[in-house]
Amino acid sequence: MLRNIGSIVLRHSRALRPARAAKLHVAAMAAAPSERRAFAALVEDFERENPGIEVELLQLRGDGHRASARDWLRQGAFDVVSGFGGAELQALATEGLVAPLDGLWAENGLADQFSDPAQATVTVDRRPYGVPFSIAPWQFYYRRSLFRRLGLTPPGNWAEFRRAISVLQGARLTPIALGARDLWPIGAWSDYLNLRLHGAEFHNRLLIGAVAPDDPRIPEIFEFWSELRPAFSADAAALRLDQAAAEVAGGNAGMVLLGGFAAPLFWEEMRDDLATFPFPRMRATVARAEDAPTDILLLSARAANRDAALRFLAYAARPGVQRAFNDPLGRLSPNRTAGHLAHPLVRAQADLLASADDVVQFFNLDMLPHAAPQGLAVLRRFLADGDVRAAVAGLNAAVRLPAVAAAAAAAAAE
Repeated sequence: MLRNIGSIVLRHSRALRPARAAKLHVAAMAAAPSERRAFAALVEDFERENPGIEVELLQLRGDGHRASARDWLRQGAFDVVSGFGGAELQALATEGLVAPLDGLWAENGLADQFSDPAQATVTVDRRPYGVPFSIAPWQFYYRRSLFRRLGLTPPGNWAEFRRAISVLQGARLTPIALGARDLWPIGAWSDYLNLRLHGAEFHNRLLIGAVAPDDPRIPEIFEFWSELRPAFSADAAALRLDQAAAEVAGGNAGMVLLGGFAAPLFWEEMRDDLATFPFPRMRATVARAEDAPTDILLLSARAANRDAALRFLAYAARPGVQRAFNDPLGRLSPNRTAGHLAHPLVRAQADLLASADDVVQFFNLDMLPHAAPQGLAVLRRFLADGDVRAAVAGLNAAVRLPAVAAAAAAAAAE
């Protein structure tokens, strides 16, 4: 049975359940109704296969889930909790809030099923701490017909990108649709400018405070971004992501930078007209890294029902289960034996990752959790005022909040 309580979905499954079924408590982040349906279906299928286990599922939207996850893990309120890799997982593992899964990975041969980048996403100190189950890499979406009419081709480098912006402006269109009302999507722009200018290693070190505050590469990110500010939606701060996508679908904007979760926003009605391209190269010598946030499932170190939790994690790692979850959402399955939906927009995501030199998570995921809100606020102010000096000072302050300092020092000493 499903009960909706605001942004919360609680599921209590009683049908065909033994009188003394073991209880498994799972908390999953689900921003959209389609995600909630997909995860609820995964749970129902698991229960059918494991009639001795009853799952109680809590689903919250992104911000609510991330704000509560650490407390849940400290309290042992849930056996399995969804999360992300990057600095966030590093912090949870270091604090002893999540349990390593060496046995699960070895017993199920997961190292042979997941790519090196997927394994790296859940690895802390050479041990696996989670099961990757969904990937949504970021890239530009555009309409072929619009580019064709304006004589444009997908830009492969910075000069071509700037030329495309100029042509779109000349046609009195918004060159780049941006939906920043929810704040976190702005992080993609900081990420990609940094990744294309300086690479993944610098990106990761910068966001945990392991880069000197006077490093000249930091202002460079914002100087290049400043060039683009006139190209964004004039009302970006008021637009949601789906509204920004609609600007491109409606022919009012030239392109939009979105994660793979956006594919269903366009789906069949634009199947033959919508296409994608990676964020253009800026320096030929810098390896191409992509933002590819990966949803992972974690085992609480205080799990009350560890055996059932491990069975659930092993189930969620299976290729058929991942495919059934991700296909309706237009996303990729981290289990490389799962395959993917034969839709052009999903195939483009797979091609993007297959050709990438490296992957990172996302701006607010590659920062430690308590620092991320301040970091995102810095980006919002920069989008509004374009003050490079203030943005550099603000970002340096964000990544050096007191709780970040110890992690940064440890990383710098490695």
